[in-house]
Amino acid sequence: MPKYEMAETMDDIFGRVLEPFIVGRKFGDDVELNHGKSITLLRDPDNIKYCNAIKVLSADSGCFKVLGFLPRQLAQYLSPLMDNYCLSFEGCITSVPKHSLGVVPIQIICQNETFLVKRSMTVFRLLNLCGKMLSM
Repeated sequence: MPKYEMAETMDDIFGRVLEPFIVGRKFGDDVELNHGKSITLLRDPDNIKYCNAIKVLSADSGCFKVLGFLPRQLAQYLSPLMDNYCLSFEGCITSVPKHSLGVVPIQIICQNETFLVKRSMTVFRLLNLCGKMLSM
């Protein structure tokens, strides 16, 4: 699992690039993967298997198709941020696996920039915790 280093100050949180991967490809739509393909994240709170699930969607051609999901280790921290603070994440595929159901490396970045100071500090603490947990 990749090691995540999170922002150290509030100014560094937004615009910080995370490099997770897509899992659960067998549950996604049949979509051709290409290096550089645009992606976006969408919460899936009604997911029967995992209430913190976050879908990874193809954002190309205006037709959103499910590519898979974020790993649980990351979703457990990002899902409350997306739910409570309306954070949105976008990114791209950084590498295409040889096996069609293999994990897919991606880069994502938080698109939100403005929050109230109290909320921002809570977000900072959660993102910092997320980075520490994922680096274990």
